[in-house]
Amino acid sequence: MSPELELYNLLYEGVATKGYQVYDHLPLENETAPYPFVIVGDVTTAPAVYKDGYSGRYDVTLDIWGDGESRLKVSQIMESLVPFGQGFFATKNYYFQGRGASMQKRILADTSVPDTVLTHGVLEMVFQQV
Repeated sequence: MSPELELYNLLYEGVATKGYQVYDHLPLENETAPYPFVIVGDVTTAPAVYKDGYSGRYDVTLDIWGDGESRLKVSQIMESLVPFGQGFFATKNYYFQGRGASMQKRILADTSVPDTVLTHGVLEMVFQQV
């Protein structure tokens, strides 16, 4: 399994163990997803190849979605997920270090659904394969 996929699975399982509804995609219309929920989303990989090995940087986006009245809850969920982006983590085959100083957090008002205001938290985490 690739390092990107093992890191993704580690984060997905970590969010689920916190008790949050977690998805790997924005729920479809026929998937009734109660707010708030978390999406383990995009992963950007910047590989670094050395003559005696392979490493890389992995940027992972976690999206926290809530209704327009749940800004506080979205913020609390985001804060509870911050520790996943700090320290050292081991998967079955790889080791990663969370780069907490490179993490970014945003909370946005989203009006992409007609006549609806949603709260969208974006947590961007950075990991280095070690």
